[in-house]
Order: sequence, then structure tokens, then C-alpha cells
Amino acid sequence: MKIKATERWERAKIRLKKAKVELQLAKIEIDAARNELKNELFGILSEPLTSRELVVLGCMQRIMTNKEIASELNIEVRTVKFHIGNIFKKFGVTERSELL
Repeated sequence: MKIKATERWERAKIRLKKAKVELQLAKIEIDAARNELKNELFGILSEPLTSRELVVLGCMQRIMTNKEIASELNIEVRTVKFHIGNIFKKFGVTERSELL
């Protein structure tokens, strides 16, 4: 019995190590895709979006209102409007519907 339990324990450890490696590979693939998307995005922008502008843009894509974005990011609505204004300038648009 002890041998079987020890064997199962060793197999479980190996499966866990494999899962950790797969997770790391998935994270690398996600980072690569994110960087590729950013590079494509930056190619059409007058200047790159800041990390906060990227987060606000993501919220806008989820069809969140300025108030919902402010609440989600724990910032003021006027700060959200400031970021959205910068996003509009960088994309050369004047309203949300042109972005989404």
C-alpha cells in the first residue's frame, strides 16, 4: 500500500509540474499576443496609449459608462473623461461609436 500511495504522490507532483509549465507557456503566449496587438495599434495611432488609457479603452469596449469606468478603476469621472479625450485624440475620432 505504501508504495502505491508514494507512486500516486510522485505522479501527482509530476502532473502539477507539467500544469505549471503549461500555465507559464500560456502566459507567454498571451503576452506575445498582447504585444503584437499593441504594435498593430501603435501603428495607427499618432502616439501610443498609456497603460491607463488602454485600461479605459478596454472598459469602453465592454460598453461601460464613464461612471461605471470610474467606479471600476476607483477614479473620478472627470479623470475618465480626460483619458477618453486623450484616446479620441490619439485615434483621431470624436465619439465612442467611431472606436467601437
